[in-house]
Amino acid sequence: WAPDTMKSHMKEYINNKGMEGSTTHSGLALATECVLSFASLNSISDSLPVTYLATRPSCVKNDTSRFFSSLSQRKEYAGKVSGMLDLADDDDDDGDSDGGKAAREKLMDKLIKNVDTAAAEVKALAETDMKLIKALEKFHDAIWKITGLIVALESDKGVVVPRKLWFTIASAPVKLFRGDVMTDIVECWHWLLSACPQHELVFLQEMVTAWHYTRSAKLGLFASDSTEQGDPLAPTEDMSLKPCPPVTEPHDIWIKFLHERIEVAKYCSQDQIEMYCDLLQRTLEIQVGQPVAAMSRHVSAAGTRFRLLNCGMSLLQGDVLPKSLAKHVLRQRIYSCSLDFFCADKMYPVRSGPSLKDDVQVLLKFWSMMLSDKKYIKTQIVGDMESIVGDAGPVHPFPADVRSVSSEFARTPTGSHPPGGLANTWTNVVPLGPSTGTLNKRSVSRNQRFANNHDNLVKDYSRKRWLILSLLSVEVDMAMIWLSPLELDNREAIMLQVGKEAAKQMDDAGKWRDDVRTRTQEKQWREYARHAWDISPTLAVFLPSWLNCSQALVNEVSRLVRSSPTKVCNIPQALDYFLSEDMLEKDSPELPH
Repeated sequence: WAPDTMKSHMKEYINNKGMEGSTTHSGLALATECVLSFASLNSISDSLPVTYLATRPSCVKNDTSRFFSSLSQRKEYAGKVSGMLDLADDDDDDGDSDGGKAAREKLMDKLIKNVDTAAAEVKALAETDMKLIKALEKFHDAIWKITGLIVALESDKGVVVPRKLWFTIASAPVKLFRGDVMTDIVECWHWLLSACPQHELVFLQEMVTAWHYTRSAKLGLFASDSTEQGDPLAPTEDMSLKPCPPVTEPHDIWIKFLHERIEVAKYCSQDQIEMYCDLLQRTLEIQVGQPVAAMSRHVSAAGTRFRLLNCGMSLLQGDVLPKSLAKHVLRQRIYSCSLDFFCADKMYPVRSGPSLKDDVQVLLKFWSMMLSDKKYIKTQIVGDMESIVGDAGPVHPFPADVRSVSSEFARTPTGSHPPGGLANTWTNVVPLGPSTGTLNKRSVSRNQRFANNHDNLVKDYSRKRWLILSLLSVEVDMAMIWLSPLELDNREAIMLQVGKEAAKQMDDAGKWRDDVRTRTQEKQWREYARHAWDISPTLAVFLPSWLNCSQALVNEVSRLVRSSPTKVCNIPQALDYFLSEDMLEKDSPELPH
C-alpha cells in the first residue's frame, strides 16, 4: 500500500521512544520485531528467483540495513541540530531580549547557504573526479541538517518554522538533480512528514512548485530527446554509436514517493487529492504528437512516464474524485500522454536487469488498469457529461470536437465548420426566450443532445483505449524479450522473473496482441488509422511501425498522407507513405509536393 511511509512512521516511533529503551517498553519491542519480521527484499535480491532466495540468509537478502541506517541518521542529525540551537541560544544570553531569534536566523541562513554551496560544488566536478564523493557527502550533510532543524524547531522550540526552510528542502532536487541525491532527499521528506504531519500542505505546496520547475527547465523525464546518437555511416571510427537516454532516475524515485503520498491522501485529505490532481493536470499534455514533446519519448523514459500515468489512473478509478469536468479532462490527458509515447520510432531497451524488470512491471500495471478502465468509462462519463453540457449548453452536438479532444488544436478538425460557424455556436449558448418553444421541447432536445454527446465520448475513449492497449502490448513484448530472451516459453521462469501478478498480466497482454494480429479485419484497420489521424497525424504515421501486421493499415496511412501531405511534412518517416515505387513509375500528380 505505502511501504516507505509506514517504515518512516516506524522510524519516527523508535526514534522518539528510544530514550525509554533502558526499561521494558512493549511498543518499542513490537516495532523492532515488526521491522525484522516484515522486512522487504533489498535491490539486489529483488531481481533473483525465489529458488535462489530460499538458500540465502535473511541478513543477505533483506533490506533492514537501510532501515536502521536511516534511523541512525535521524538520531545523528537530530543531535547535531539540537547542539547547534543550544549554542545559538547561549550566544544570545548576553543581554539579547529576542529569545535567541537573531542567532537562530543566522544559523538558518548558514545552513541554507551550505546547501547551495555544496550543490554548486558538485555541479562543477566531473563524474570521474575523486573529489566528487566528498562534495556529495557535503550536500548530504547540508540537507539532513536542514531537515533536522525543521523538526527541532517544530517539536522542541515550539516556534513557527520559516517558509524558506520548507522551500529549501522541497526544492533540493532542483538544486542537484541526481539519482543518488534524490534517494537522500526522499528520506528527508519522509522524516519531515512523519515528524511534522500538521505542515504537510505547506510542504506539498513547495514540492509541487519544485516539480513544475523541473518541467519548465526540461530536466529528467521532461528533457528533449537527443538526436546525436551517432551515424552508422560515420566517416571515422572515432564517432561512437550509443544511445542517449535522459536522466530519469531522479524523477522515477520522485514519482514513487508521489504515488505513496497519493495512496495515503485518499483516506485522509481531499485537499491533498486536489493538489495532486492539479499537479497531473499541469504536467500531462492533452495534445499528441507535437514536434517538441513535453515528455521524453525515449524507451528509457517509458517506465517513468507510465509510472506517473499510473498515479493518475489510481485517482480516476474509484470514488476519490467527484464527477466533474476536471475528471473528464484528466482522463483525456492520461490517454493523450500514453499515446504520445508512440509518436516516435520503435526503440529497443537500453536498460537491463532490475531496472528493466521494474519498467516491465510498471507497463503491465498500466496495461491492466487501462484494460479495466472500460467499466469506469461507461459509469463515470455520465456525471462528467452533465458538467460539460450544463443546462444552457450548445444546441448542436459537437462530435468533431469531442471525437478527438486530444487532436492538435491549431489545425482545423476533420469536420470543418462553415463560415461563421464559431459565432453561431456561441449564439446558441444564449438561453432561448419563452416565445421560441415550450419547456418540454427544450428538455427533450437537451436529453437527446446529452445522449449524442455521451455516445460520442464513449466511442472516442473506446478507440483510444484500443490503440493504447495494442501499442502497449507490443512494447511489453519487446521489453520482455530483452529481459529474458531464452525463457519466454517457460511460464514458471517468467513468473519467477517478474512475479505471479505480472505474469498473469503478461498473458492477458499476449492474448490481446494475438487477437489484434489475427482477428482485426481490414475495415477495422482503416477505421483505426483514420481515428489515429484525427488524434494526431504524427501518431498515424508511426502506427504501422508499431503494429506491423496489416497491409490495409499501411495503405490507409498512405492515403491519408497523400491527401494532406503538409500536415506531416516535418516527419521524415512520412515520406515512405507518400512516395512509392508505383507513384514514380506512373508520374503521380502528387509528386509536385
